[in-house]
Amino acid sequence: MDDLFAKYGAGTSVPAAVPQPSVDKSSKIRRDAARAMELVKDSMHALAATLLDDRYDGLMVNEDRARWKSEAEQLFSHNFQSRKLVVLGRTGAGKSTAINALLGAPVLSTGADRACTAVATEITYEELPQGHCRAVISFCSKETWLKRVTDLVEDLQQRGEPSADSLDDLEPAQKAWEELTMVYPNLSQLSFPPNPNQLNVPALVEDPIIAPLLGASQTITAESYESLESQLRQFLTSHSNSSEEPARWLLVEMVRIFGAFDALASGAVTIVDIPGFGDSNITRTKRTQEYIRNADEIVLVADMRRAVDDQATIDYLKKFLRRLIGIDGRKGSLMVILTGSDCSVDAKQLRHVTDKEKAGILELEQAIIEHQNVKEDLSRLRGIIMAKSRESSDLTKVNVMINEKWIELRDLNARKDAYVAQIRTKLVTQAFQNLYRQTYHSITQDPNSFVFPLPVFCVGSKDCLRLSGIEMGEPTVFRNISDTGVPDLRKHIQTMGQRLLFSELSATLSQSIVLIHDVRTACQKALKTNDLRLGKYVQHAGQALNDLQKEVNDIRAQFKSKVEVELTKLRQAFESEAQKAAEGSGKVILELDKCHYKTYSAIMRRHGQWRHHDLNGKLSEPFFGEEVFVLWNNVFNDVIPAGLRILVTEINTRFDDTLEKIRKRSQKMRTVSEDIRHASELIVVSDKLVPARRLYNDRITTMQRSFDGSTRDVLKAQLTQHYLTVGAESGKGMWTRMKALNEDRFGRLKAQEVYDRVVNRIFDDINQAQESGESYLTSALSDLYRAMSRSLVEIQGHCAPLNRRRRTHQSTDNTAMLEFLSKCETSLQAEAKTVNAHISEAGLVLDALF
Repeated sequence: MDDLFAKYGAGTSVPAAVPQPSVDKSSKIRRDAARAMELVKDSMHALAATLLDDRYDGLMVNEDRARWKSEAEQLFSHNFQSRKLVVLGRTGAGKSTAINALLGAPVLSTGADRACTAVATEITYEELPQGHCRAVISFCSKETWLKRVTDLVEDLQQRGEPSADSLDDLEPAQKAWEELTMVYPNLSQLSFPPNPNQLNVPALVEDPIIAPLLGASQTITAESYESLESQLRQFLTSHSNSSEEPARWLLVEMVRIFGAFDALASGAVTIVDIPGFGDSNITRTKRTQEYIRNADEIVLVADMRRAVDDQATIDYLKKFLRRLIGIDGRKGSLMVILTGSDCSVDAKQLRHVTDKEKAGILELEQAIIEHQNVKEDLSRLRGIIMAKSRESSDLTKVNVMINEKWIELRDLNARKDAYVAQIRTKLVTQAFQNLYRQTYHSITQDPNSFVFPLPVFCVGSKDCLRLSGIEMGEPTVFRNISDTGVPDLRKHIQTMGQRLLFSELSATLSQSIVLIHDVRTACQKALKTNDLRLGKYVQHAGQALNDLQKEVNDIRAQFKSKVEVELTKLRQAFESEAQKAAEGSGKVILELDKCHYKTYSAIMRRHGQWRHHDLNGKLSEPFFGEEVFVLWNNVFNDVIPAGLRILVTEINTRFDDTLEKIRKRSQKMRTVSEDIRHASELIVVSDKLVPARRLYNDRITTMQRSFDGSTRDVLKAQLTQHYLTVGAESGKGMWTRMKALNEDRFGRLKAQEVYDRVVNRIFDDINQAQESGESYLTSALSDLYRAMSRSLVEIQGHCAPLNRRRRTHQSTDNTAMLEFLSKCETSLQAEAKTVNAHISEAGLVLDALF
């Protein structure tokens, strides 16, 4: 097919097979990383222990020793946290199939016609024999299940008689009975609705089959991925549940799968498959929201056939992109997988095809017609020969030729299908990128704004699995795995994992080396005698440091002032929307009156959410109106991140200028100029400020994501007591009383009080996030000021006068300490060199992480 692309083009050439890292190479990377982390831990543990030794009481300032010990203990206890990539999409989008193709292992159950994933599943790398794997199933706690069973039994019970103006319904009872009989099959022997005396909540929770599972975990091991999938099916999906066996998946909190998956070989990435987003099941949707909130990276999966042609899917994608980018602030932590590129498509259905691409399709079609004609001619010739003699050598030759033409014809049709699929992939990718750009510009309100890159992968998961021999059957479209797009996706995940792993390793090694150097510098100067000639230098350096602190404080004050102006605008917009929401809340409550009274009660007892009913969502919907949305996006996704970049750059410049002044001043003092130069070079300002900026941004985005794209949960928290009161109503006339309580609570004045509290809570969270962010900067700057003061200003010896014998012992102790520190520093630098070699070999740009 390459010749056709070379001749006619398809916008992009057919990707060549992506070389995968060998197992040996991946193992070497992991071994080197593990060795480096082990060395850090050993060095820091030894350093912390050494700093406790009372032999060094006079050698170091106690305050410094305590701080160094604390830093060493933090580095010793540091454990690498895998980054979670949460894969989400609407039910039936092909998430699980795409993950199986990415992993090269059928560990997840798949289903084409209904929701398959019912439980959150985390997939992590573990060095196991090829094909071997294990899974850990975590069940919900006894308290959680007790609450669930209590709610279901309450839905089944007759809670009152309908008033003359009310309606009755069986939906809450029917859905409760359906779930209870799935977990407790023996209940199906009872008639519906059951007598309340026949359902004992404590007895159900203490059921001999169910009780041992609650709060427990179960481990499954398998020697093949297929075996693991088969054993896990009852815990992950509703597909295989027998009517005689409890539906255990309803009790499962989470499943963790471990195996030697090459895509995750760095150990820095964990893939999470979550229940379909947009599912009508409130429990599954709630789990999905929790994972979205805490995800390090969102992988949005959609069927490519719907992503550009189905208006409902397009509207859903636009809405979800607006939430992920505008509200959650996921500009750099979002990627898209479009599934279904291996579904056959008629070339005539393609739009916006270039003339060159049309020519390529036409050439293939003409070649197919020519081969069909030749095959038909040969078939006629075979008929003539067979009429004369069935054992003629000519008949054998014709049969061979027909078979050859059939193979050529099959290959031509396959080439055409693959060529058309590649063209469609290009068109769909362009269309989705256009959709993304339009959505992005609608968020920024600026058609000329820079659009943050969005990785988009079109994949043919099923063809990839078949070509890999993982699934049975012939591929539908592609005959080359590289054409399926899965190897490109796998390479992207591998590169991401390596970047994360090496970035953290590099930072940890750097911090350890700097810490040891600080201690070694202190030891070297500890026994120096004071030199009166250095007085003027010390005074000059001290003044330069004081001036620097004042300049940095002024820069930070300007940044905070600018942010406060924007936050004031945002608060005013929220208060305006709160007033509108309060005024419209009464209508929302009246709309709820259309529910039958048992459904009404179920909604109240579930604090505003039951199945597809989301009262809190409707009541809070006005909060993120267009004005609030635009201001929110501006302050948290533009003003603060951009302001922090400028702030850090300016502060870095001030530090560099000050360090240069001190270096120049030290040149007049030959006895210390070389030490000052060397010490100043070790003060790498960006090593402190860039991580602090990242932590500041992370704290802001954590706050943004805590709202789950709306103020639903904040409002729900404010209404907790009200829901408890209304949900407790029972007996005759309960429906009338429930309505009266709601109408009273959402009268204009009382509703305004509720919404005012919601605004206050939102800004409490915002202020806390800001304060945390500022504390990261303050801590980083304090470390830098301290390092400058200790190594560039306080260069005189600080030991108290010692007698000759004590000084001799101190000198001996000092020499031993310096040898230990020098050895540690040399070993860590060697490991840093190895890590840098891996970084260079992989062509990674670690700065992109920040």
